[in-house]
Amino acid sequence: MKKSLLLTLGLVLVCFALVFAGCANTEEPAPNDDPNVEENQDPNAGQETPEYQYITRADVKAIIDEGTEGYVLLDLRKVADYEAGHIVTAISADVDAAVSNADNDTAIANLQAALEAATGDTLGGDANMILICYSGQKYAQTATALLQDMGVAAEQIYTLEGGNNGWADDAEVADYIVEGAEPGALAAE
Repeated sequence: MKKSLLLTLGLVLVCFALVFAGCANTEEPAPNDDPNVEENQDPNAGQETPEYQYITRADVKAIIDEGTEGYVLLDLRKVADYEAGHIVTAISADVDAAVSNADNDTAIANLQAALEAATGDTLGGDANMILICYSGQKYAQTATALLQDMGVAAEQIYTLEGGNNGWADDAEVADYIVEGAEPGALAAE
């Protein structure tokens, strides 16, 4: 019985010793041997994160109603979707190539062409840009990054909340949708 008690006590002590030995390991990780990498460096360091500003349907409707002077509405969706129905005054600036195929050059060319057609300047001059995509997410975020890389100030770029899908589902602005390859205008009342 004494041997059994001593054996059990010994096993308990060994277990405690192993547990405490594992917890007491405070060895610091080895430093990075790469001289080009700073310790605790952010992997995204050096890459600017685009800033996103959102604008409501009501605000965009008011801009259209008052005349879009100072604003350019850029529809970033695929050309076929733009032609099937887009917000009045919006210009097609298809960025699908960048979203689907990482072809930024084609998307940038489309953005520049749309901005030049609207403002006479491939960067849009001083105009504020309202980006319209399907839902206000992926295409608009891609275009925001591209525009900022092109040199457009973040303060000039707005994304329509809910995108074209949200706009189309809103009965208060449904009559602001037009079809065709041109930006279009509101019908006279």
